[in-house]
Amino acid sequence: MPARVAWPAPPPRPAPGARRRRSVRRPASGSPRAEPPLHESCLPAGSPAIATDLATLARIRHLLGDHEAAVPLAERALRIDEAAYGPDDPYVSFDLIALASVHLDLDDHATAVPLISRALRIREASYAPDHLYIGYALLLKARAVHASNDPAAAHLARRGALILNARLGSTHPKTEDAFALVDSLRKRDSCPGPAEAGARSASGPGRHGDARRPGAE
Repeated sequence: MPARVAWPAPPPRPAPGARRRRSVRRPASGSPRAEPPLHESCLPAGSPAIATDLATLARIRHLLGDHEAAVPLAERALRIDEAAYGPDDPYVSFDLIALASVHLDLDDHATAVPLISRALRIREASYAPDHLYIGYALLLKARAVHASNDPAAAHLARRGALILNARLGSTHPKTEDAFALVDSLRKRDSCPGPAEAGARSASGPGRHGDARRPGAE
């Protein structure tokens, strides 16, 4: 499989209101490890703060390799954010990408690809064409469709790599990883194309797109 590209964390979610600090209860010695406390005990069931907790737990499970346990957590976070913000809000795209990433690690590419495609459509409608979030989604989709031998993978990866090059620069590690992905896909498919070095130098610094919500990077 081609090398993976590290994805950035989503921007902070809008706070549903002032939150008070809550003490974290430590499990008694010898007792099973407890999950971090959720906001479910003090907020309505559809609160975005609960989605944030669920998404965090899903990410922890994912990083620990417990992919099966991460799926229902990520799905709940997605449903809450869809109801709170609407199905086409940029924040929903982060839930979609997170859920798709878990399915990719489960080798369930048939489920992952539609999730990534939907996230990409949301981002293309919400951000400037060269926004990093679009570039990252393109690279993830390239990796996903590559597993099913889709010849579009190299084209998607190149689009994403050019966005990272324009926004981060040609020497940034993420840009280098993205072009390495392009090269590996082209070698596999024997796709002819111009030298990527020339494409990088010609791409320029790119236009910075404003995120729809404050705090997004």
